Amino acid sequence: MNNVTAIQNHKHFEACLSEFSTLQVAYFYTPWSKSCQLFAQEFVNVTNKFPDSVQFLKIDIERCEETARAHRICCTPTFVFYVQNEKVAEFSEPNGEALTELIERHKSE
Repeated sequence: MNNVTAIQNHKHFEACLSEFSTLQVAYFYTPWSKSCQLFAQEFVNVTNKFPDSVQFLKIDIERCEETARAHRICCTPTFVFYVQNEKVAEFSEPNGEALTELIERHKSE
């Protein structure tokens, strides 16, 4: 998963948002959440569909509390879509089909 970056802290998140001009999907999760655990393989499958056109940022909200607060994340999993550092979409549902659909819709922006 070379198109997936595990975010270490808020500064790292901000740097990644500035670094890429392609669509970025921030995946906010908690490792203990049952829905996040069940969605883990589906997330890998989705990332593999877009190896060159989408950058995924994986954020553990317990490790990166500042980032979660700054983006008002209140449940997991939550996916936030960014194009050139601008938020273009958000949804909170462990649904690979819906995630793929939103990526397809926004990746050419």
